[in-house]
Amino acid sequence: MKKGDPRSSLSGQTPVETIGITFNLKRKSPEEGEPDDRYEEYDSMETIENLRNIFEEDGFRTVLLEQNETFFENLCQGTSRFPH
Repeated sequence: MKKGDPRSSLSGQTPVETIGITFNLKRKSPEEGEPDDRYEEYDSMETIENLRNIFEEDGFRTVLLEQNETFFENLCQGTSRFPH
């Protein structure tokens, strides 16, 4: 989906210009006593940056939103618009 692509609009609403990328950042290896796959579903910063680059190459603006204790506050401070 490219920025100017008609598929980039949702049901006739304003076309998508900004994409929020939410993620859980893989920060460390499991500690002693934790399962080996404790952080398996978390993403490295390299993966997150690769996603960001793909969207930005297609003309979108991106916002990174880590799912941590400030996630909701950061989401509310943005200019995100959600369809009703």
